[in-house]
Amino acid sequence: MFTRRLSSVGTATRRIHVSSESPLCDVTVPHDRVGERLDIFIASVTGVSRGAARRAIGAGAVFVDGTRERILSTGTRAGQRVVMYAPHEAADAAAALQVVWEDADLLVCDKPAGLPTQPPPGGGDALSLRARRYLTHVTVGSARPYLGEVHRLDRGASGLVLFGKNPDVTAKLAAAFRKHRVGRRYVAIFRAARSPASCRVDVPLGPDGPGRTRVISTGAPASTHIEILGFSDTLRAALCLAVLETGRTHQIRAHLAHALGPIVGDTLYGDPWPGEAPPTRFALHGAVLRLRHPHTGALVEHTVAPPQDFWALLPGAREALALPDDWRTRVPEAAKPKRRE
Repeated sequence: MFTRRLSSVGTATRRIHVSSESPLCDVTVPHDRVGERLDIFIASVTGVSRGAARRAIGAGAVFVDGTRERILSTGTRAGQRVVMYAPHEAADAAAALQVVWEDADLLVCDKPAGLPTQPPPGGGDALSLRARRYLTHVTVGSARPYLGEVHRLDRGASGLVLFGKNPDVTAKLAAAFRKHRVGRRYVAIFRAARSPASCRVDVPLGPDGPGRTRVISTGAPASTHIEILGFSDTLRAALCLAVLETGRTHQIRAHLAHALGPIVGDTLYGDPWPGEAPPTRFALHGAVLRLRHPHTGALVEHTVAPPQDFWALLPGAREALALPDDWRTRVPEAAKPKRRE
């Protein structure tokens, strides 16, 4: 990346970075510019009009000490770092990512179906790339933001994905996932000829060629709690809540196909999809994410209901298999502690 140093304004040195992923300016507030309105300060150090500075602030393209600032009249303080991006880049980055929640350490996103969590081997778009652009242009205000990836969702699934914003937090998140201290709940629609019963699927899983998992006695232990939320005899399908006790590749997809029936749209695991081409998504949605904050210990819990394209896979499913009111907090019967006699 090429950086060009321009003449100073006051005693603030203006740095213009020639890169679509870099700030238009990156300025440290000097002592002789303390107390200026933010829009006036930006206009003077960048050379843009005051109106353009106001529009950049309103678009969320200006950051003060790493935090997006939208108040025009905010007064500057000595030593603050003020960063401005091209407003259209900030707007595009924000629109491309569905952010559910974030703080200084964590970023929770709602991944759409059809988008991989990580870039595929041949290149292309991915949730992690969008998250990096978002941190670059919207939140962190850094040309090289840190993004820690600790879990993923399959391309054809939708739902909540968690990222760490620094190495320390990411390491703690990875440990929490390994120790099964991160609660994840998924909603799925699967094929069912008759009304199924809630159950715990406790069978080992192992690889079955490239990109597929199967039940195999020599595989890794895997447990999934399945709570039936609804059944439609007309649609010959059931709605369930799946709670992971372990986190194997394609675990819910393989366990449901083995024990109850394939997920609607999941042709890899045997769904008899009637269309000529397989759909771009299947009926699996990561709906609930629950964990203790790695730094504060506070409970972090977020819920996102299945999107429209989840229900659209099976016409009439939204009405016939409506989610019960308590689906967010319901504890699967198989996961409840046994009462001592």
